[in-house]
Amino acid sequence: MKKTKEILAVLRNELRSGHYKPGSRFPSEFSLMSRFDAARTTINKITAQLEEDGFIVRSQKGAGTRVADSMPFPIGHIAYLGPLHIHTYHHRLLEGLQKNAFLKNYAVSVFSPGAELVGLCLEKIRNSKYQGLLVANVGYLPEDYPIPIVCLDTPCFTPDHVKTTIGCTDYKGAVEMAETVLAYGHREILIFSHHTEIELSRVQRCRGFLETLAKNGIPDVARRFIHEPAMIDTSSTKHYLQNALKRFPDTTVIMTDSDTVAIRLFQAMQDLPLKHPIALTGFGNQTANDCFVKFPGVETHPEEIGTQGINELLRIINEPDYIPPESIEIETELVYLDRLPHIH
Repeated sequence: MKKTKEILAVLRNELRSGHYKPGSRFPSEFSLMSRFDAARTTINKITAQLEEDGFIVRSQKGAGTRVADSMPFPIGHIAYLGPLHIHTYHHRLLEGLQKNAFLKNYAVSVFSPGAELVGLCLEKIRNSKYQGLLVANVGYLPEDYPIPIVCLDTPCFTPDHVKTTIGCTDYKGAVEMAETVLAYGHREILIFSHHTEIELSRVQRCRGFLETLAKNGIPDVARRFIHEPAMIDTSSTKHYLQNALKRFPDTTVIMTDSDTVAIRLFQAMQDLPLKHPIALTGFGNQTANDCFVKFPGVETHPEEIGTQGINELLRIINEPDYIPPESIEIETELVYLDRLPHIH
């Protein structure tokens, strides 16, 4: 059974990659028996499966087997489980993975049932047709899950293993943003975050901010870090902002680990009598396609994260001997720096 699956995976990969031209003659069962040192019954099962999948057409009149004129669609089914927020970050991530999957003739089903139904959703996917799973912001996963899993944006865990994660250079991006803020003359700086314990990518961003400020001699760095998971709307954000500005009234810039936090701070500031303008920096560039407001910040390229997520997942599915890396990082870059004021 294992040998059948291995041979089938090899031939599927060759057919998908264009190794055999559409309409050309496919190797005979005898040549496949010789190539893979396999029994006729094994090869017959494999060619029957390839025909059922739509890759080949077996003649009924002894004319041999030919490669199908076009690639079947879909040749496989992938599931995505994760958030679908109103901002654009996860929309951009999904755009990348959907486009890449489509070009590779795979169909993607999208599930976003809410935190309370994640376990049930995972169980339904486990018992269905899906060949692989992409997850975002799920946290812990069941042990011995039967299909390959790739995590997007932030790591996911089984009890004793971190799954393959496609993310970005979060720490590096935060360091570069903090160094730029300092280079622009800002010394009165706050850091705002409402990350949860499973959002390890945002933990890395905050660490990059804090370590860079401390390295450059900014005093009271720990007190300048406002981390409040309860900061869930504009009203609560306004409350925490008021308290922070009482402690640091000369603040000229607030760095955030997410554009979601930056947007809420921007909204909260509209109702506050600020003694002077305060700049905001974001992280994620969620507003890249919005008309709302664009913050100086860190572009995380979620489309590329989604694209590479599909590449890695399909490689795990289709190459039985492939050992995936623990993580792959997409390079971040700073954007809209013309909106960050200089302090003279």
